[in-house]
Amino acid sequence: MHPSDPRGFTLIEMIVIIGILGTIMLVAAPPMSRFLSTNRLAGATNIVAGDLRYARSLASSQRRSYEFRNTSTGYTVSCVSPASTVLTRTLQSGVTFAGLDTTTFYAWGLTESTVLTLQKGDQSRILRMNSTGQVTRD
Repeated sequence: MHPSDPRGFTLIEMIVIIGILGTIMLVAAPPMSRFLSTNRLAGATNIVAGDLRYARSLASSQRRSYEFRNTSTGYTVSCVSPASTVLTRTLQSGVTFAGLDTTTFYAWGLTESTVLTLQKGDQSRILRMNSTGQVTRD
């Protein structure tokens, strides 16, 4: 190999490339963090909706009443009689319920109409459940 053989990058070329990549990252970071936050909230909403359907399914198949009880950071699904907790779940980081609520799924498959609001920062998602247990997302 000869000393005049031009292989690799010079220090100045590397500094320029790192500067350009850094500028691109600064421009892309805020939209990316917003995207991740929205995605985290949407994922949590889908999980809660699935667990509401699961609680309704348990009530009608087991012919027992079940409760979906939420806290600010998670929720439980419990059999009313005999008392036992079937599912305990913690929401994803930063996602919370707007208020505390308990929904009862009766042994014959019906429930109380319920509106649950999940929040992450300034964003929110609403889950609505009608008396037949159908869950919709807004």
